[in-house]
Amino acid sequence: MATPIKNWFLRLLLSAGCLASSVQAQETLSSVVDLRYGVALYEYYQDHYFEALSELRVAEVRGGIRGHADSPKLSEGGLSLAFGMERTAESVFNSLLTPDKPLDIRSAAWYYLAQLQYRRGDWESAQQSLSKIAGQVDETVMADLAALEINLSIRLDDLLHAENLLAHHTGRLGDQLPYLHYNLGAAHSRAERYSAAVDHYEKLFSVPVFENNPNSEAMLALYDKAYTAAAYSLMLQGEPRQASEYFERVRLESDFSMRALLGYGWAQSKIENHRGALGPWQKLTEQPLLHPPVQEAILAIPFAYEKLGASGQALRSFQQAETQFTEELKRLETLVSQIEKQPLVNILNIIDGTSHKREPSTKAVNFSQQAYWIKLFSSEGFLEDTQALRDLKKLASVVEKWQRKVDDYRFMLEQRGRDRELQITKIKTQQFDQRWQQIEQQQQGLKEEMAAIIENRDYVQLASGETEEYLAIVNSAETALEKLAAAGENTDDRAASLKRFKGVLLWQASETYAEQRWQAEKSFKQLESKLLEAKNNHVRFKTITSGSADIVRYQQRMSDLQLRLDQQKQQLIEAITLSEAQLRAQVLGVLSEQQARLGHYLAQSRLGIARIHDQAWEQQR
Repeated sequence: MATPIKNWFLRLLLSAGCLASSVQAQETLSSVVDLRYGVALYEYYQDHYFEALSELRVAEVRGGIRGHADSPKLSEGGLSLAFGMERTAESVFNSLLTPDKPLDIRSAAWYYLAQLQYRRGDWESAQQSLSKIAGQVDETVMADLAALEINLSIRLDDLLHAENLLAHHTGRLGDQLPYLHYNLGAAHSRAERYSAAVDHYEKLFSVPVFENNPNSEAMLALYDKAYTAAAYSLMLQGEPRQASEYFERVRLESDFSMRALLGYGWAQSKIENHRGALGPWQKLTEQPLLHPPVQEAILAIPFAYEKLGASGQALRSFQQAETQFTEELKRLETLVSQIEKQPLVNILNIIDGTSHKREPSTKAVNFSQQAYWIKLFSSEGFLEDTQALRDLKKLASVVEKWQRKVDDYRFMLEQRGRDRELQITKIKTQQFDQRWQQIEQQQQGLKEEMAAIIENRDYVQLASGETEEYLAIVNSAETALEKLAAAGENTDDRAASLKRFKGVLLWQASETYAEQRWQAEKSFKQLESKLLEAKNNHVRFKTITSGSADIVRYQQRMSDLQLRLDQQKQQLIEAITLSEAQLRAQVLGVLSEQQARLGHYLAQSRLGIARIHDQAWEQQR
């Protein structure tokens, strides 16, 4: 039975962590130090595998993940493997096999590589990778390692070693034990050791199935599969009666019920119970004709009637079979024509990669033809290839989304550049450079004036407040008195009073000279600081605006990114085209096999009709 991707990857990740100790597995999945690693795990637990893998890859480009040692690399490799990116996963795992890596990390990488090589069918390499796992292995991962080694021995036809491993690890294999018994039973059956095969199936049946067990449905399905396999092994041993007992145990709602019904009919036929064979075969004919057991049952029914001596009923059954096979072949030809003409992604409901439906589109094919798609979708290989095409379409949609974003960014940068040019033009019209020269000249004049005041101790120039105001009034009064005196008026008394008042004001100004000088110097320094800051800003502004370096840099980045996206899109288009072509070839290949089988059965039905006619003709002569 196929394991869901999340559960499969989670068990692998836990197993990899447990190769050294159970503590590290806890740290790998629970203790998140780096936010980016936390985001990747969050996306993974939301079943967003593409997003999780993207987070890990982006984090690597931006400096890596801190605080988790090589765990993110293991996660990246495991996700890549679960996502079907085998070459990427292999590259990641190989990068963790250097001598400077801790022993537990290298062992985890060897474990992942063994899984990858097993999936590829490279049994010898997988076995070599398993042999390089070193260090203390936690008990929680021992079952996975043992199961993999047993399955590898089966693949390498070393059944004796597989039997010994199974006997040695039986106590720790847990829920994997019945699957291993089935695999060994199937291997013995292929080697025509039917007695040994049935023995393993019997051991599988001894494993109890509890209704409250979350895996009970999977176990019941395995039971049905094993009952069917055991029954056919017994048939090949020449024991149809015992085989019938196993066929009867298969549930009618099981995926293996059709094979069981067909086999039960043949078992009854073997013991000359032809009437008993008719029941299961007739039950089979209620199912869609696409299933091989149904096709075989349609031809087996007239065979049983012939054995019962009912030639007329046999002839009608053969004629009915001929009609059914002929009509089905026509429907198949129509379906093949549709597949050759229509985009396969439309038929498979793969629009933008976001659809996860596993049924064909009802708009693309007729209802009567969808049964063939259901048959195809029950194949794990077809599902994987379809998922690969869906993933490619999703990647293409992501690239297209980023292309739109890059276009938006480029538009924003262009608008920003235009706004900057307008600002620069506006600033140039205001003649800031000339105005700045005037400011600098005024600053120099103030500086020289201040130096002269300090050198001459000119406390009058530093007078402020009322003193400054009164001195201005006195100076104005002196000018007026001079004009009166020139006109012939006597101004002595008023001039004396004014002189005394002016003396008081000068004395007050001299008394506050030190304070006023300090305040003046302080204000002048603040003014110089502000002017220097303004000048630096002005120079920096001129430097930025003269070349627009920041915008140019971003525009170059956008151009580079656009080029990369265009290249990636082209690569995806080519990959999608290739994937769709391969998937189409696979679909047409399956349908071609179906056509050949139906053609064979059609020929058999016609031969049966001819044979019965010949027999009737001979009897009349």
